Amino acid sequence: MTNGDGLLLDGRLLYVVQNFDNRIVVVKLDRDLDEGSIVRYLTDDDFDVPTTLAEGRPGGYLWAVNARFTTTAGPDTTYDVVRVSR
Repeated sequence: MTNGDGLLLDGRLLYVVQNFDNRIVVVKLDRDLDEGSIVRYLTDDDFDVPTTLAEGRPGGYLWAVNARFTTTAGPDTTYDVVRVSR
């Protein structure tokens, strides 16, 4: 998987942030958690090179942190997190 970054395991679902692809890949793992299949992609117009993610509450939302690697950092550069429905 290219541009794989942050990971979150929730039972047998693995969420993989693909940073420069601006999406989160949802992978359903087998019982041994050593193989899986992509079941969907999560995207959001507010993604700006997300790098990691966290769970808001079980079964709720995911929060992805925008690293903004394509933006020149300066004193006025802002960073944010994006709430994503599972």
